[in-house]
Amino acid sequence: MAATANNRSNKESTGGQPQHFDWIDALRGFAILAVMLVHSSQFVRNLPKPLELIANQGARGVQLFFIVSAVTLMHSLKVRESFDGFLIFNFYVRRFFRIAPMFWVAIVGYVLLEGTGPRYGTSQRMSPWDIGLTALFLHTWSPNAINSVVPGGWSITAEAMFYVCLPFLFRRIKSLAEGGLLVLASFFLGRLLTKLVFWFLSPWFAGEEQYVLELFRFLWFPNQCYIFALGILTYFVLKQVPSVEGGRSFRFSGLSPTMKKSAIVLHLIWIFGTFALCFSSGGYRYIPEHFLFGLVFVILVWAFGVYPAPVLANRFTRHFGKISYSAYFIHFVVLDEMNRLVLPWYRSLTAIPAIQLVLVYGSCVIANLFLATLTHELIEKPGINWGKRFVRVRSLNVGSA
Repeated sequence: MAATANNRSNKESTGGQPQHFDWIDALRGFAILAVMLVHSSQFVRNLPKPLELIANQGARGVQLFFIVSAVTLMHSLKVRESFDGFLIFNFYVRRFFRIAPMFWVAIVGYVLLEGTGPRYGTSQRMSPWDIGLTALFLHTWSPNAINSVVPGGWSITAEAMFYVCLPFLFRRIKSLAEGGLLVLASFFLGRLLTKLVFWFLSPWFAGEEQYVLELFRFLWFPNQCYIFALGILTYFVLKQVPSVEGGRSFRFSGLSPTMKKSAIVLHLIWIFGTFALCFSSGGYRYIPEHFLFGLVFVILVWAFGVYPAPVLANRFTRHFGKISYSAYFIHFVVLDEMNRLVLPWYRSLTAIPAIQLVLVYGSCVIANLFLATLTHELIEKPGINWGKRFVRVRSLNVGSA
């Protein structure tokens, strides 16, 4: 995002606004495509073990979302700090209008479609309390509500809790070393809190209810906070990298010899690290698997910052990155309807599980390409514009007072 201290401010902004990086959209595209892969694989029986192992780790796309979010928000705050007199207030306004409209539509939609009966992650009926906590983005603190109202909603409340913490962290974390200390501190604090809450709540979730608590202790914010901390660390890593304007205009031939070597090495490291973790046993006693993936994703984002290879950062992945928020909610409905309407037909076409996965996953991607683009245009963009308008009008009113 910047090569040196002298040219950093020019590299980080354009016309007083945070610069948009196409390769960041591509990373979001990778994240949502990975999430759709794992959920598509759950509708296919008897996958070959190697393919099953790879597909299962598509769930780690959520952690990639978290890291990319931390990078972009740190960058945005840093740029706006120089001219925004209401930096923190306006940050919360923008974030609210960015995530709330689509999420609230998802809440209403899933309650209407699926009712209030027991969902995955809880054996209890959904209560008004669960819906209220979810609407307020506070369901990370409730074992029964954390993922029951909106499928995948646990990641939205984790993101919202990160928003609460970020202004404080932005003011105090100013260097790569401090970012590293934040990762260590959040890791040990998050792990400690997770062990304590599991011990404290275990008597209320005995027997068949134990799986509810097991799911909760992985999904809740303290067990994810150190992934966001890795994103803040990644931001400071990227500040040492010459700015990349966008995947299409950037050419490998234009890199210096040192940067060429760095790009090749970094891309090889994240590819090898990803496959090594996919095929590992997952039996890590002291270091959780999603944290190890987070470390690999630091390298992945770093690699894209050095050189976003067009085969990875292209029009397709960038577009999916732009619609990834809508696609995250919609793909669950798409897969449920596919399971009811077309999956039996796919199974009649071929008995080969790998081909069935290609058909299911491909259909899910294509359907989301159209549906998520539609909701992005009709719901997300108006929400973003409302937030911008609110900030602009308030700034004008304060300036004229």
